[in-house]
Amino acid sequence: MKEVPTTTIVTYMKALHFDETYTDLIKKLTKPSGADLTISEKSEWVLSEIKKIVRGSFVYDRSGNLVFRSFGTDFSVNVMAEGFRKLGTLCRLIENGSLIPGNGAPLLWDEPDSNLNPLLIKLLVETLYALSEQGQQIILATHSYNLIKWFDLLFDEGKDHHVKYHTLSRDNSESKSIRIDSTEDFNAIDPNPILDAFSEIYDTDIDRILKES
Repeated sequence: MKEVPTTTIVTYMKALHFDETYTDLIKKLTKPSGADLTISEKSEWVLSEIKKIVRGSFVYDRSGNLVFRSFGTDFSVNVMAEGFRKLGTLCRLIENGSLIPGNGAPLLWDEPDSNLNPLLIKLLVETLYALSEQGQQIILATHSYNLIKWFDLLFDEGKDHHVKYHTLSRDNSESKSIRIDSTEDFNAIDPNPILDAFSEIYDTDIDRILKES
């Protein structure tokens, strides 16, 4: 077996790149919390609700490592459930001032419902609404009926909620162009493959019940 020259390995490693969003997120997560940081009442509510669910929070240990602390015990963040890690990440960004509603860039989140306990999706939508009420622009991508339906059910015009649904589709499988349809009415989303898939499950279940009765 031939030994690979060290220079070849170094050259190869230099050509290996990570998505810059990962390194950007790492920098924000490891940013220390500022003592003079003022957190709004609604953001405090978001933090307290999430911490109650995950039963802990991200903190720095004595060695300067970011860990998950629960009931006085420190754990590696890698052993946390993926869904809890997502909520904990949101907490950390608020606590250290990386995410300040009304004063900063939009929050872009791809499939926040992925690996999240379905019972926590309502809380997730409530926290996102609480942030949006403070001026935080939020852009999500999802395939989850639960997530988009909770946005519809918890929508409150009196709280100055603003939601716009966008669907991306192709007219046919051979089409190279992407069609964009937008609406502010949940019931007017068209095409709506998420609802179509949910309806198919519901109809199939009803058919089975009728056959068995």
